[in-house]
Amino acid sequence: MKKIHPVSLSILLLTASCADQAGTNVAEATTPEQETVMDQHSHARPNDARITHLDLDIVVDMVAKRIQGKASYDVEVKADRIIFDTDGLTIEGISLPDGTPARYELGDSTFLGRALTVHVPAGTQRLTIAYHTGADPGA
Repeated sequence: MKKIHPVSLSILLLTASCADQAGTNVAEATTPEQETVMDQHSHARPNDARITHLDLDIVVDMVAKRIQGKASYDVEVKADRIIFDTDGLTIEGISLPDGTPARYELGDSTFLGRALTVHVPAGTQRLTIAYHTGADPGA
């Protein structure tokens, strides 16, 4: 099996739930009354929450083969949680816009990676995830 470079893998995993601005997104192709078709290759639940924008602030250490950064997401949340896809990431913390820490859990590792479930209060429109990779996040 071909190894994916840690930089590529981390960026891919953090943006996996983002809408494709150039193409048609399944969530955008449905009316509000319709359920979004679930992607069987993702832990994300677009009927509960979806990402509308990502601000990514990262530091890439090529010598240590490590990425450290913060991903700030604008979200539309219809439930009390949002689920992200991760793999090979250490979550340093998750915060709401006012700096309040958000409660979260990392699921078990599976062929899909690890689900990151973030519990959010009603009305949440933005959250920030601080994280870092190891030297080989795909291992």
